[in-house]
Amino acid sequence: MWKKVSRSVFGVALLGALSGVAMANDVTAADIEKMLNAKISDSIIVGHVRQSGKAVILTVDDIIRLKSMGAGDGLLQNIQLPQGVPAGVVDPPPAGPRGMEVGVYAKKGEDWLEIATEVVNFKTSGILKAYTFRQDVNGKINGASSRTTLKTPIEIFLVTAEGISATEFQLVRLREKDTYREFRVASAGLGGAKSGVERDAVAFDHKKLGPGRFKIALPSTVVAGEYAFIPPTGTTGTGPGGAGAALGKAYTFRVLE
Repeated sequence: MWKKVSRSVFGVALLGALSGVAMANDVTAADIEKMLNAKISDSIIVGHVRQSGKAVILTVDDIIRLKSMGAGDGLLQNIQLPQGVPAGVVDPPPAGPRGMEVGVYAKKGEDWLEIATEVVNFKTSGILKAYTFRQDVNGKINGASSRTTLKTPIEIFLVTAEGISATEFQLVRLREKDTYREFRVASAGLGGAKSGVERDAVAFDHKKLGPGRFKIALPSTVVAGEYAFIPPTGTTGTGPGGAGAALGKAYTFRVLE
């Protein structure tokens, strides 16, 4: 009788120990978050989950958080598949930085470099010529050159605040002076009609890769010199047309020969 009870107790204890080992090997949402932060590829993450033998249990908050970190739909779907179900097609890794804050980034080698901002001083001037009054709003950036230097071909990645599109940013060629750089933001005629940034504007194409994530393609006509991305007024709280309209910011970079 004693032997039978002892064996039963031993069996229960062994089962509990094995269950504890299995639970210790389960992959959690926190584990997925760590791997995303470490920039581990989607295929390796899915393989690690498969090796554990169990699907990852995600709450709605987990999905939203992982999505904001750059996890694709394919990755989120595959890590939640039950054991024995073949993994589907994993989304290719994002073409830009993962989990980065709002800003402009440039590819340098295998890394993404955040393009630093500089303060822009806006100045309004008026000219009366041939009975026509023209008002210009010029942007001035102190310093002869940007600290960020890039070589062609240039790959730019833009991360914006919610609801902001890449089309709301302006790329301008900066006119170089001895101690500062400048660009024209707007011109207004007698009737108040604005011509925008036609003088110094540089057109660019973009591709949306996700909410607030855009890949920017600079035109092949870009030559060596100073450039800046000007964010929309609403994201800076200052700038042309805003209250005070004295200061703003620009993401500046210099294109090398």
